[in-house]
Amino acid sequence: MAVRELDKAGLGIDFKILKKETNRVLDLLDHKYLNEIPPFNEFSPSSENIARFLYEKIGEVLNNDNVKIYKVNVWESDNACASYFED
Repeated sequence: MAVRELDKAGLGIDFKILKKETNRVLDLLDHKYLNEIPPFNEFSPSSENIARFLYEKIGEVLNNDNVKIYKVNVWESDNACASYFED
């Protein structure tokens, strides 16, 4: 996440808000057969595509003039990760 300015408490965003919104989006995918839910019924639910989906969905809620989701990592295992970001 990138932040232009910190608030009076010295925060860019309260992690409670970040966690709440991240969990809200993850709940769309959790314990679901991904190949049957949009947008993964249109394209592969690869780690790369899941990272892009999370980046876009979380960004829809959290991105503003001060805060921008910078990158999302999706871990397949302890040693394998896919990341999605935009310049």
